Amino acid sequence: MTEAQKALNTLTSKGRIAHAMERVVGQFSEKLTKDQRKEIIDLISDFRVGHVPRFAPLVLIKHYLRTFEMNKKIISRFTNSIPLEMGLMAKV
Repeated sequence: MTEAQKALNTLTSKGRIAHAMERVVGQFSEKLTKDQRKEIIDLISDFRVGHVPRFAPLVLIKHYLRTFEMNKKIISRFTNSIPLEMGLMAKV
């Protein structure tokens, strides 16, 4: 098995995904109120420990990205990594 195949077979941990979400939130956190910031960080923390699915914090992150008109390509690659048309997130 090649290194690339091994990398593709490795599932990303919830901790790494949660950290990436926190980095994205950091891009617009100064525009959030204290309560909004707490809500999104709590939701990411709930995902990290397995209380909510990955899509829960992503929906809120996408909402704020649209609200603040942030359309950086690197962020959209993370938030839209799985097209909704595929239906893969429907059962997550």
